Amino acid sequence: MKPAVQVCAWCGLVDGVTGEVDKKNITHAICSECYSGQLNNKPLFLLSEEEFDSLPFGGFMLDHEALVVKYNKMEESWSRLDRKDVIGKNFFLDIAPCTQVHEFFGRYQQLLTSDVAALVQFDFVYMFNRGPVHVNISMSWNPEMGLATVLAREIVG
Repeated sequence: MKPAVQVCAWCGLVDGVTGEVDKKNITHAICSECYSGQLNNKPLFLLSEEEFDSLPFGGFMLDHEALVVKYNKMEESWSRLDRKDVIGKNFFLDIAPCTQVHEFFGRYQQLLTSDVAALVQFDFVYMFNRGPVHVNISMSWNPEMGLATVLAREIVG
């Protein structure tokens, strides 16, 4: 049996595995190069609400129907939307209609077609009420859990 692989959901670094890996046994975490916290290399879908809040990124998790299942404090601060008003709602229709474009929604839909864990990264402009915010997006998919994790870091400058 090929070993499980952890891939950083932010930088794409593969956790020290040599040889062939089981592509069906990949999980996404945050490596110590991207974040020096206690949750390094813990699969994103296993993070508690407190751990998810501690990430140095805006972040949320969506199920296969694009319903928000987690929404962290940084994303709350950027959007100025309280998580209690976001959890359970459709991200693309109810929360961030500006993301209903191929550059964002199309990539989400494409991820969901994969039967193995996948990761895409791209730049995007969130259109918040307070004005546009340029971000770098890292979107990962865990088909076993049926969850997409979206991490966003503001591009300054």
